[in-house]
Amino acid sequence: ATLHTRGTDLDLGPGTRATLPTYPFQHQRYWTENTGVAAPASRFGLADAGHPLLGAAIELPGLDGVVYSGRLSVSAQPWLADHVIGGVVLVPGAALVELAVHAADAVGCSVVEELTTITPLVLPADAGVQLRIRVGEPDGEDHRPLEIHSRPEGADAWTTHAIGSVAAVPVDSPGTVVEWPPSGARPVDLTGGYDRLAERGHEYGQAFRAVTAVWRRGDEFYADVELPDTAERFALHPALLDAALHAPLLAGPDDDGPALLPFSWQRVVLHATNATALRVRIAPSGSGWSLSATDGAGAPVVSVGRLETRPAGPLETPAANHDSLYELSWIPSPVAASPADDVTVLDTTTLGLGAEDTPTRVHTTVNRVLDEIRTWLDDPAGSRLVVRTEGAVALPGEGVTDLAGAAVWGLVRSVQVEH
Repeated sequence: ATLHTRGTDLDLGPGTRATLPTYPFQHQRYWTENTGVAAPASRFGLADAGHPLLGAAIELPGLDGVVYSGRLSVSAQPWLADHVIGGVVLVPGAALVELAVHAADAVGCSVVEELTTITPLVLPADAGVQLRIRVGEPDGEDHRPLEIHSRPEGADAWTTHAIGSVAAVPVDSPGTVVEWPPSGARPVDLTGGYDRLAERGHEYGQAFRAVTAVWRRGDEFYADVELPDTAERFALHPALLDAALHAPLLAGPDDDGPALLPFSWQRVVLHATNATALRVRIAPSGSGWSLSATDGAGAPVVSVGRLETRPAGPLETPAANHDSLYELSWIPSPVAASPADDVTVLDTTTLGLGAEDTPTRVHTTVNRVLDEIRTWLDDPAGSRLVVRTEGAVALPGEGVTDLAGAAVWGLVRSVQVEH
């Protein structure tokens, strides 16, 4: 037996000696490693977008506007997977408004006058979406239209998610907030707060559970918000801005009402960048809320003139477009005019019922189906055996709801190959 390490000889027992080389092990990999770094936009004749969610900025000849392109996915931006509303991964409205702020700044605009959500941006679990942001030409008063669109990779149609306008207008900086928390504000007990929100459909993960303290004074809410460690750097991280909106939800009365989403942002101004913690004040403004946030020293960071919310409604994950030559098509087949006794029906939907758990039910169902098929093959009672399942495969717009039935499908396909 020979043991190669670095050092001196080692005695491994009678008749056995380790020969030890004087040089260290030589480590060399024989495969290329994926660094995860995309090619620079300049390689394709484009300008770098300068934003974590955007890849390139496209200037259009003869037009005083710009188009941004990017790609979003839960694998490329894992923190987005922590924003689950109604059971689906939803790109937060705060991310859309942060993108609008970035686009506005790039064309010399200081204010996002309005950004209204048309369709929420839902991310597929195992695919990405292409993102486009378009800023149009200015009118006579330096106002520019802005639109945000996306489409699943490989798809043709674009979906409009938000429309609005940005403007190059003077901005008054709010004064420094000295007293914190304000006098008369009462602390709110946050114990179990995010768990209660999850029951209402706001299933926030760690990246968005950033509220550390909340106070209330009448109809006003105050909150300390601190961003967890993150490698991505934004002018204002969307998770931090989204968490700044949680105070009324966490301090509000317990109810089973629908999840509320930001719908219309008005007069959004970013006063400072790179904040990782905020002191937030939220107050009623008409039918919505106004928001102002400062850093730990009381200097202004961001302000929102008014924010309107609305119930989330049903949210659907966009269908992923798979680039494949194979697909499962459901083709209607007319019922043959033949005697009923030419067909034997094996109903598997009730097999395995009463099993203690899903694995046991799958095992029981598959074995019983196998026995029934073998019996039928030995003595076919009809010309054709029909195996009935329900929820065993994903029909368009649906999902698999019966794992035992799905296993039966695999078994029956194998039998069809042999017979």
